[in-house]
Amino acid sequence: MNDTLSLAARVVAAAVIVSSIAWAGEPSKEVKEAKEALDAFKAKDAGLKKHLDKAVGYAVLPRVQKGGFLVAGGGGEGVLFEKGVPVGTVKMSQMTFGAQVGGQSFSELVLFSTPEALKSFKAAETELEAGGTSAVAGNAETTKNLEFKNGVAIVTMVRGGVMAEASVGGQKFEFTPFEKSGR
Repeated sequence: MNDTLSLAARVVAAAVIVSSIAWAGEPSKEVKEAKEALDAFKAKDAGLKKHLDKAVGYAVLPRVQKGGFLVAGGGGEGVLFEKGVPVGTVKMSQMTFGAQVGGQSFSELVLFSTPEALKSFKAAETELEAGGTSAVAGNAETTKNLEFKNGVAIVTMVRGGVMAEASVGGQKFEFTPFEKSGR
């Protein structure tokens, strides 16, 4: 069991390091990549537009890496938009436990339907249950019945890899405004 936990810890560390290195750049590059990911979400699911139009804000994480065996972890970085305007960076870390094996790369879109939910997210008070508010983009009309929980909904789009899982866990987010990010 200790070997399994050690392997999972190494996979998590590698995923976080790779995603951090990939994002070491100017805000304009981060914003460009986030907008490209958002366009890909819209291309996969035309029904997403109505949710974006109603949202007070949304975070786009173009590349999230996840992997493990029994214990899995992952992370990614992206940009927070308020009414379509980029306002800062977002870092996400994720940990899940249960029957799972593999590795996966995906894009994630976090939608905020209320000013209170967005304010809580920016204050680092947001922890989301994995799978609790998700819809998977990729098949037509997957967000048609998207439900918000406490003003938040998550849409994911697989980029690559294979992950088989029946697990529980969550995601934690950290927001940094562009003026405080030092970029």
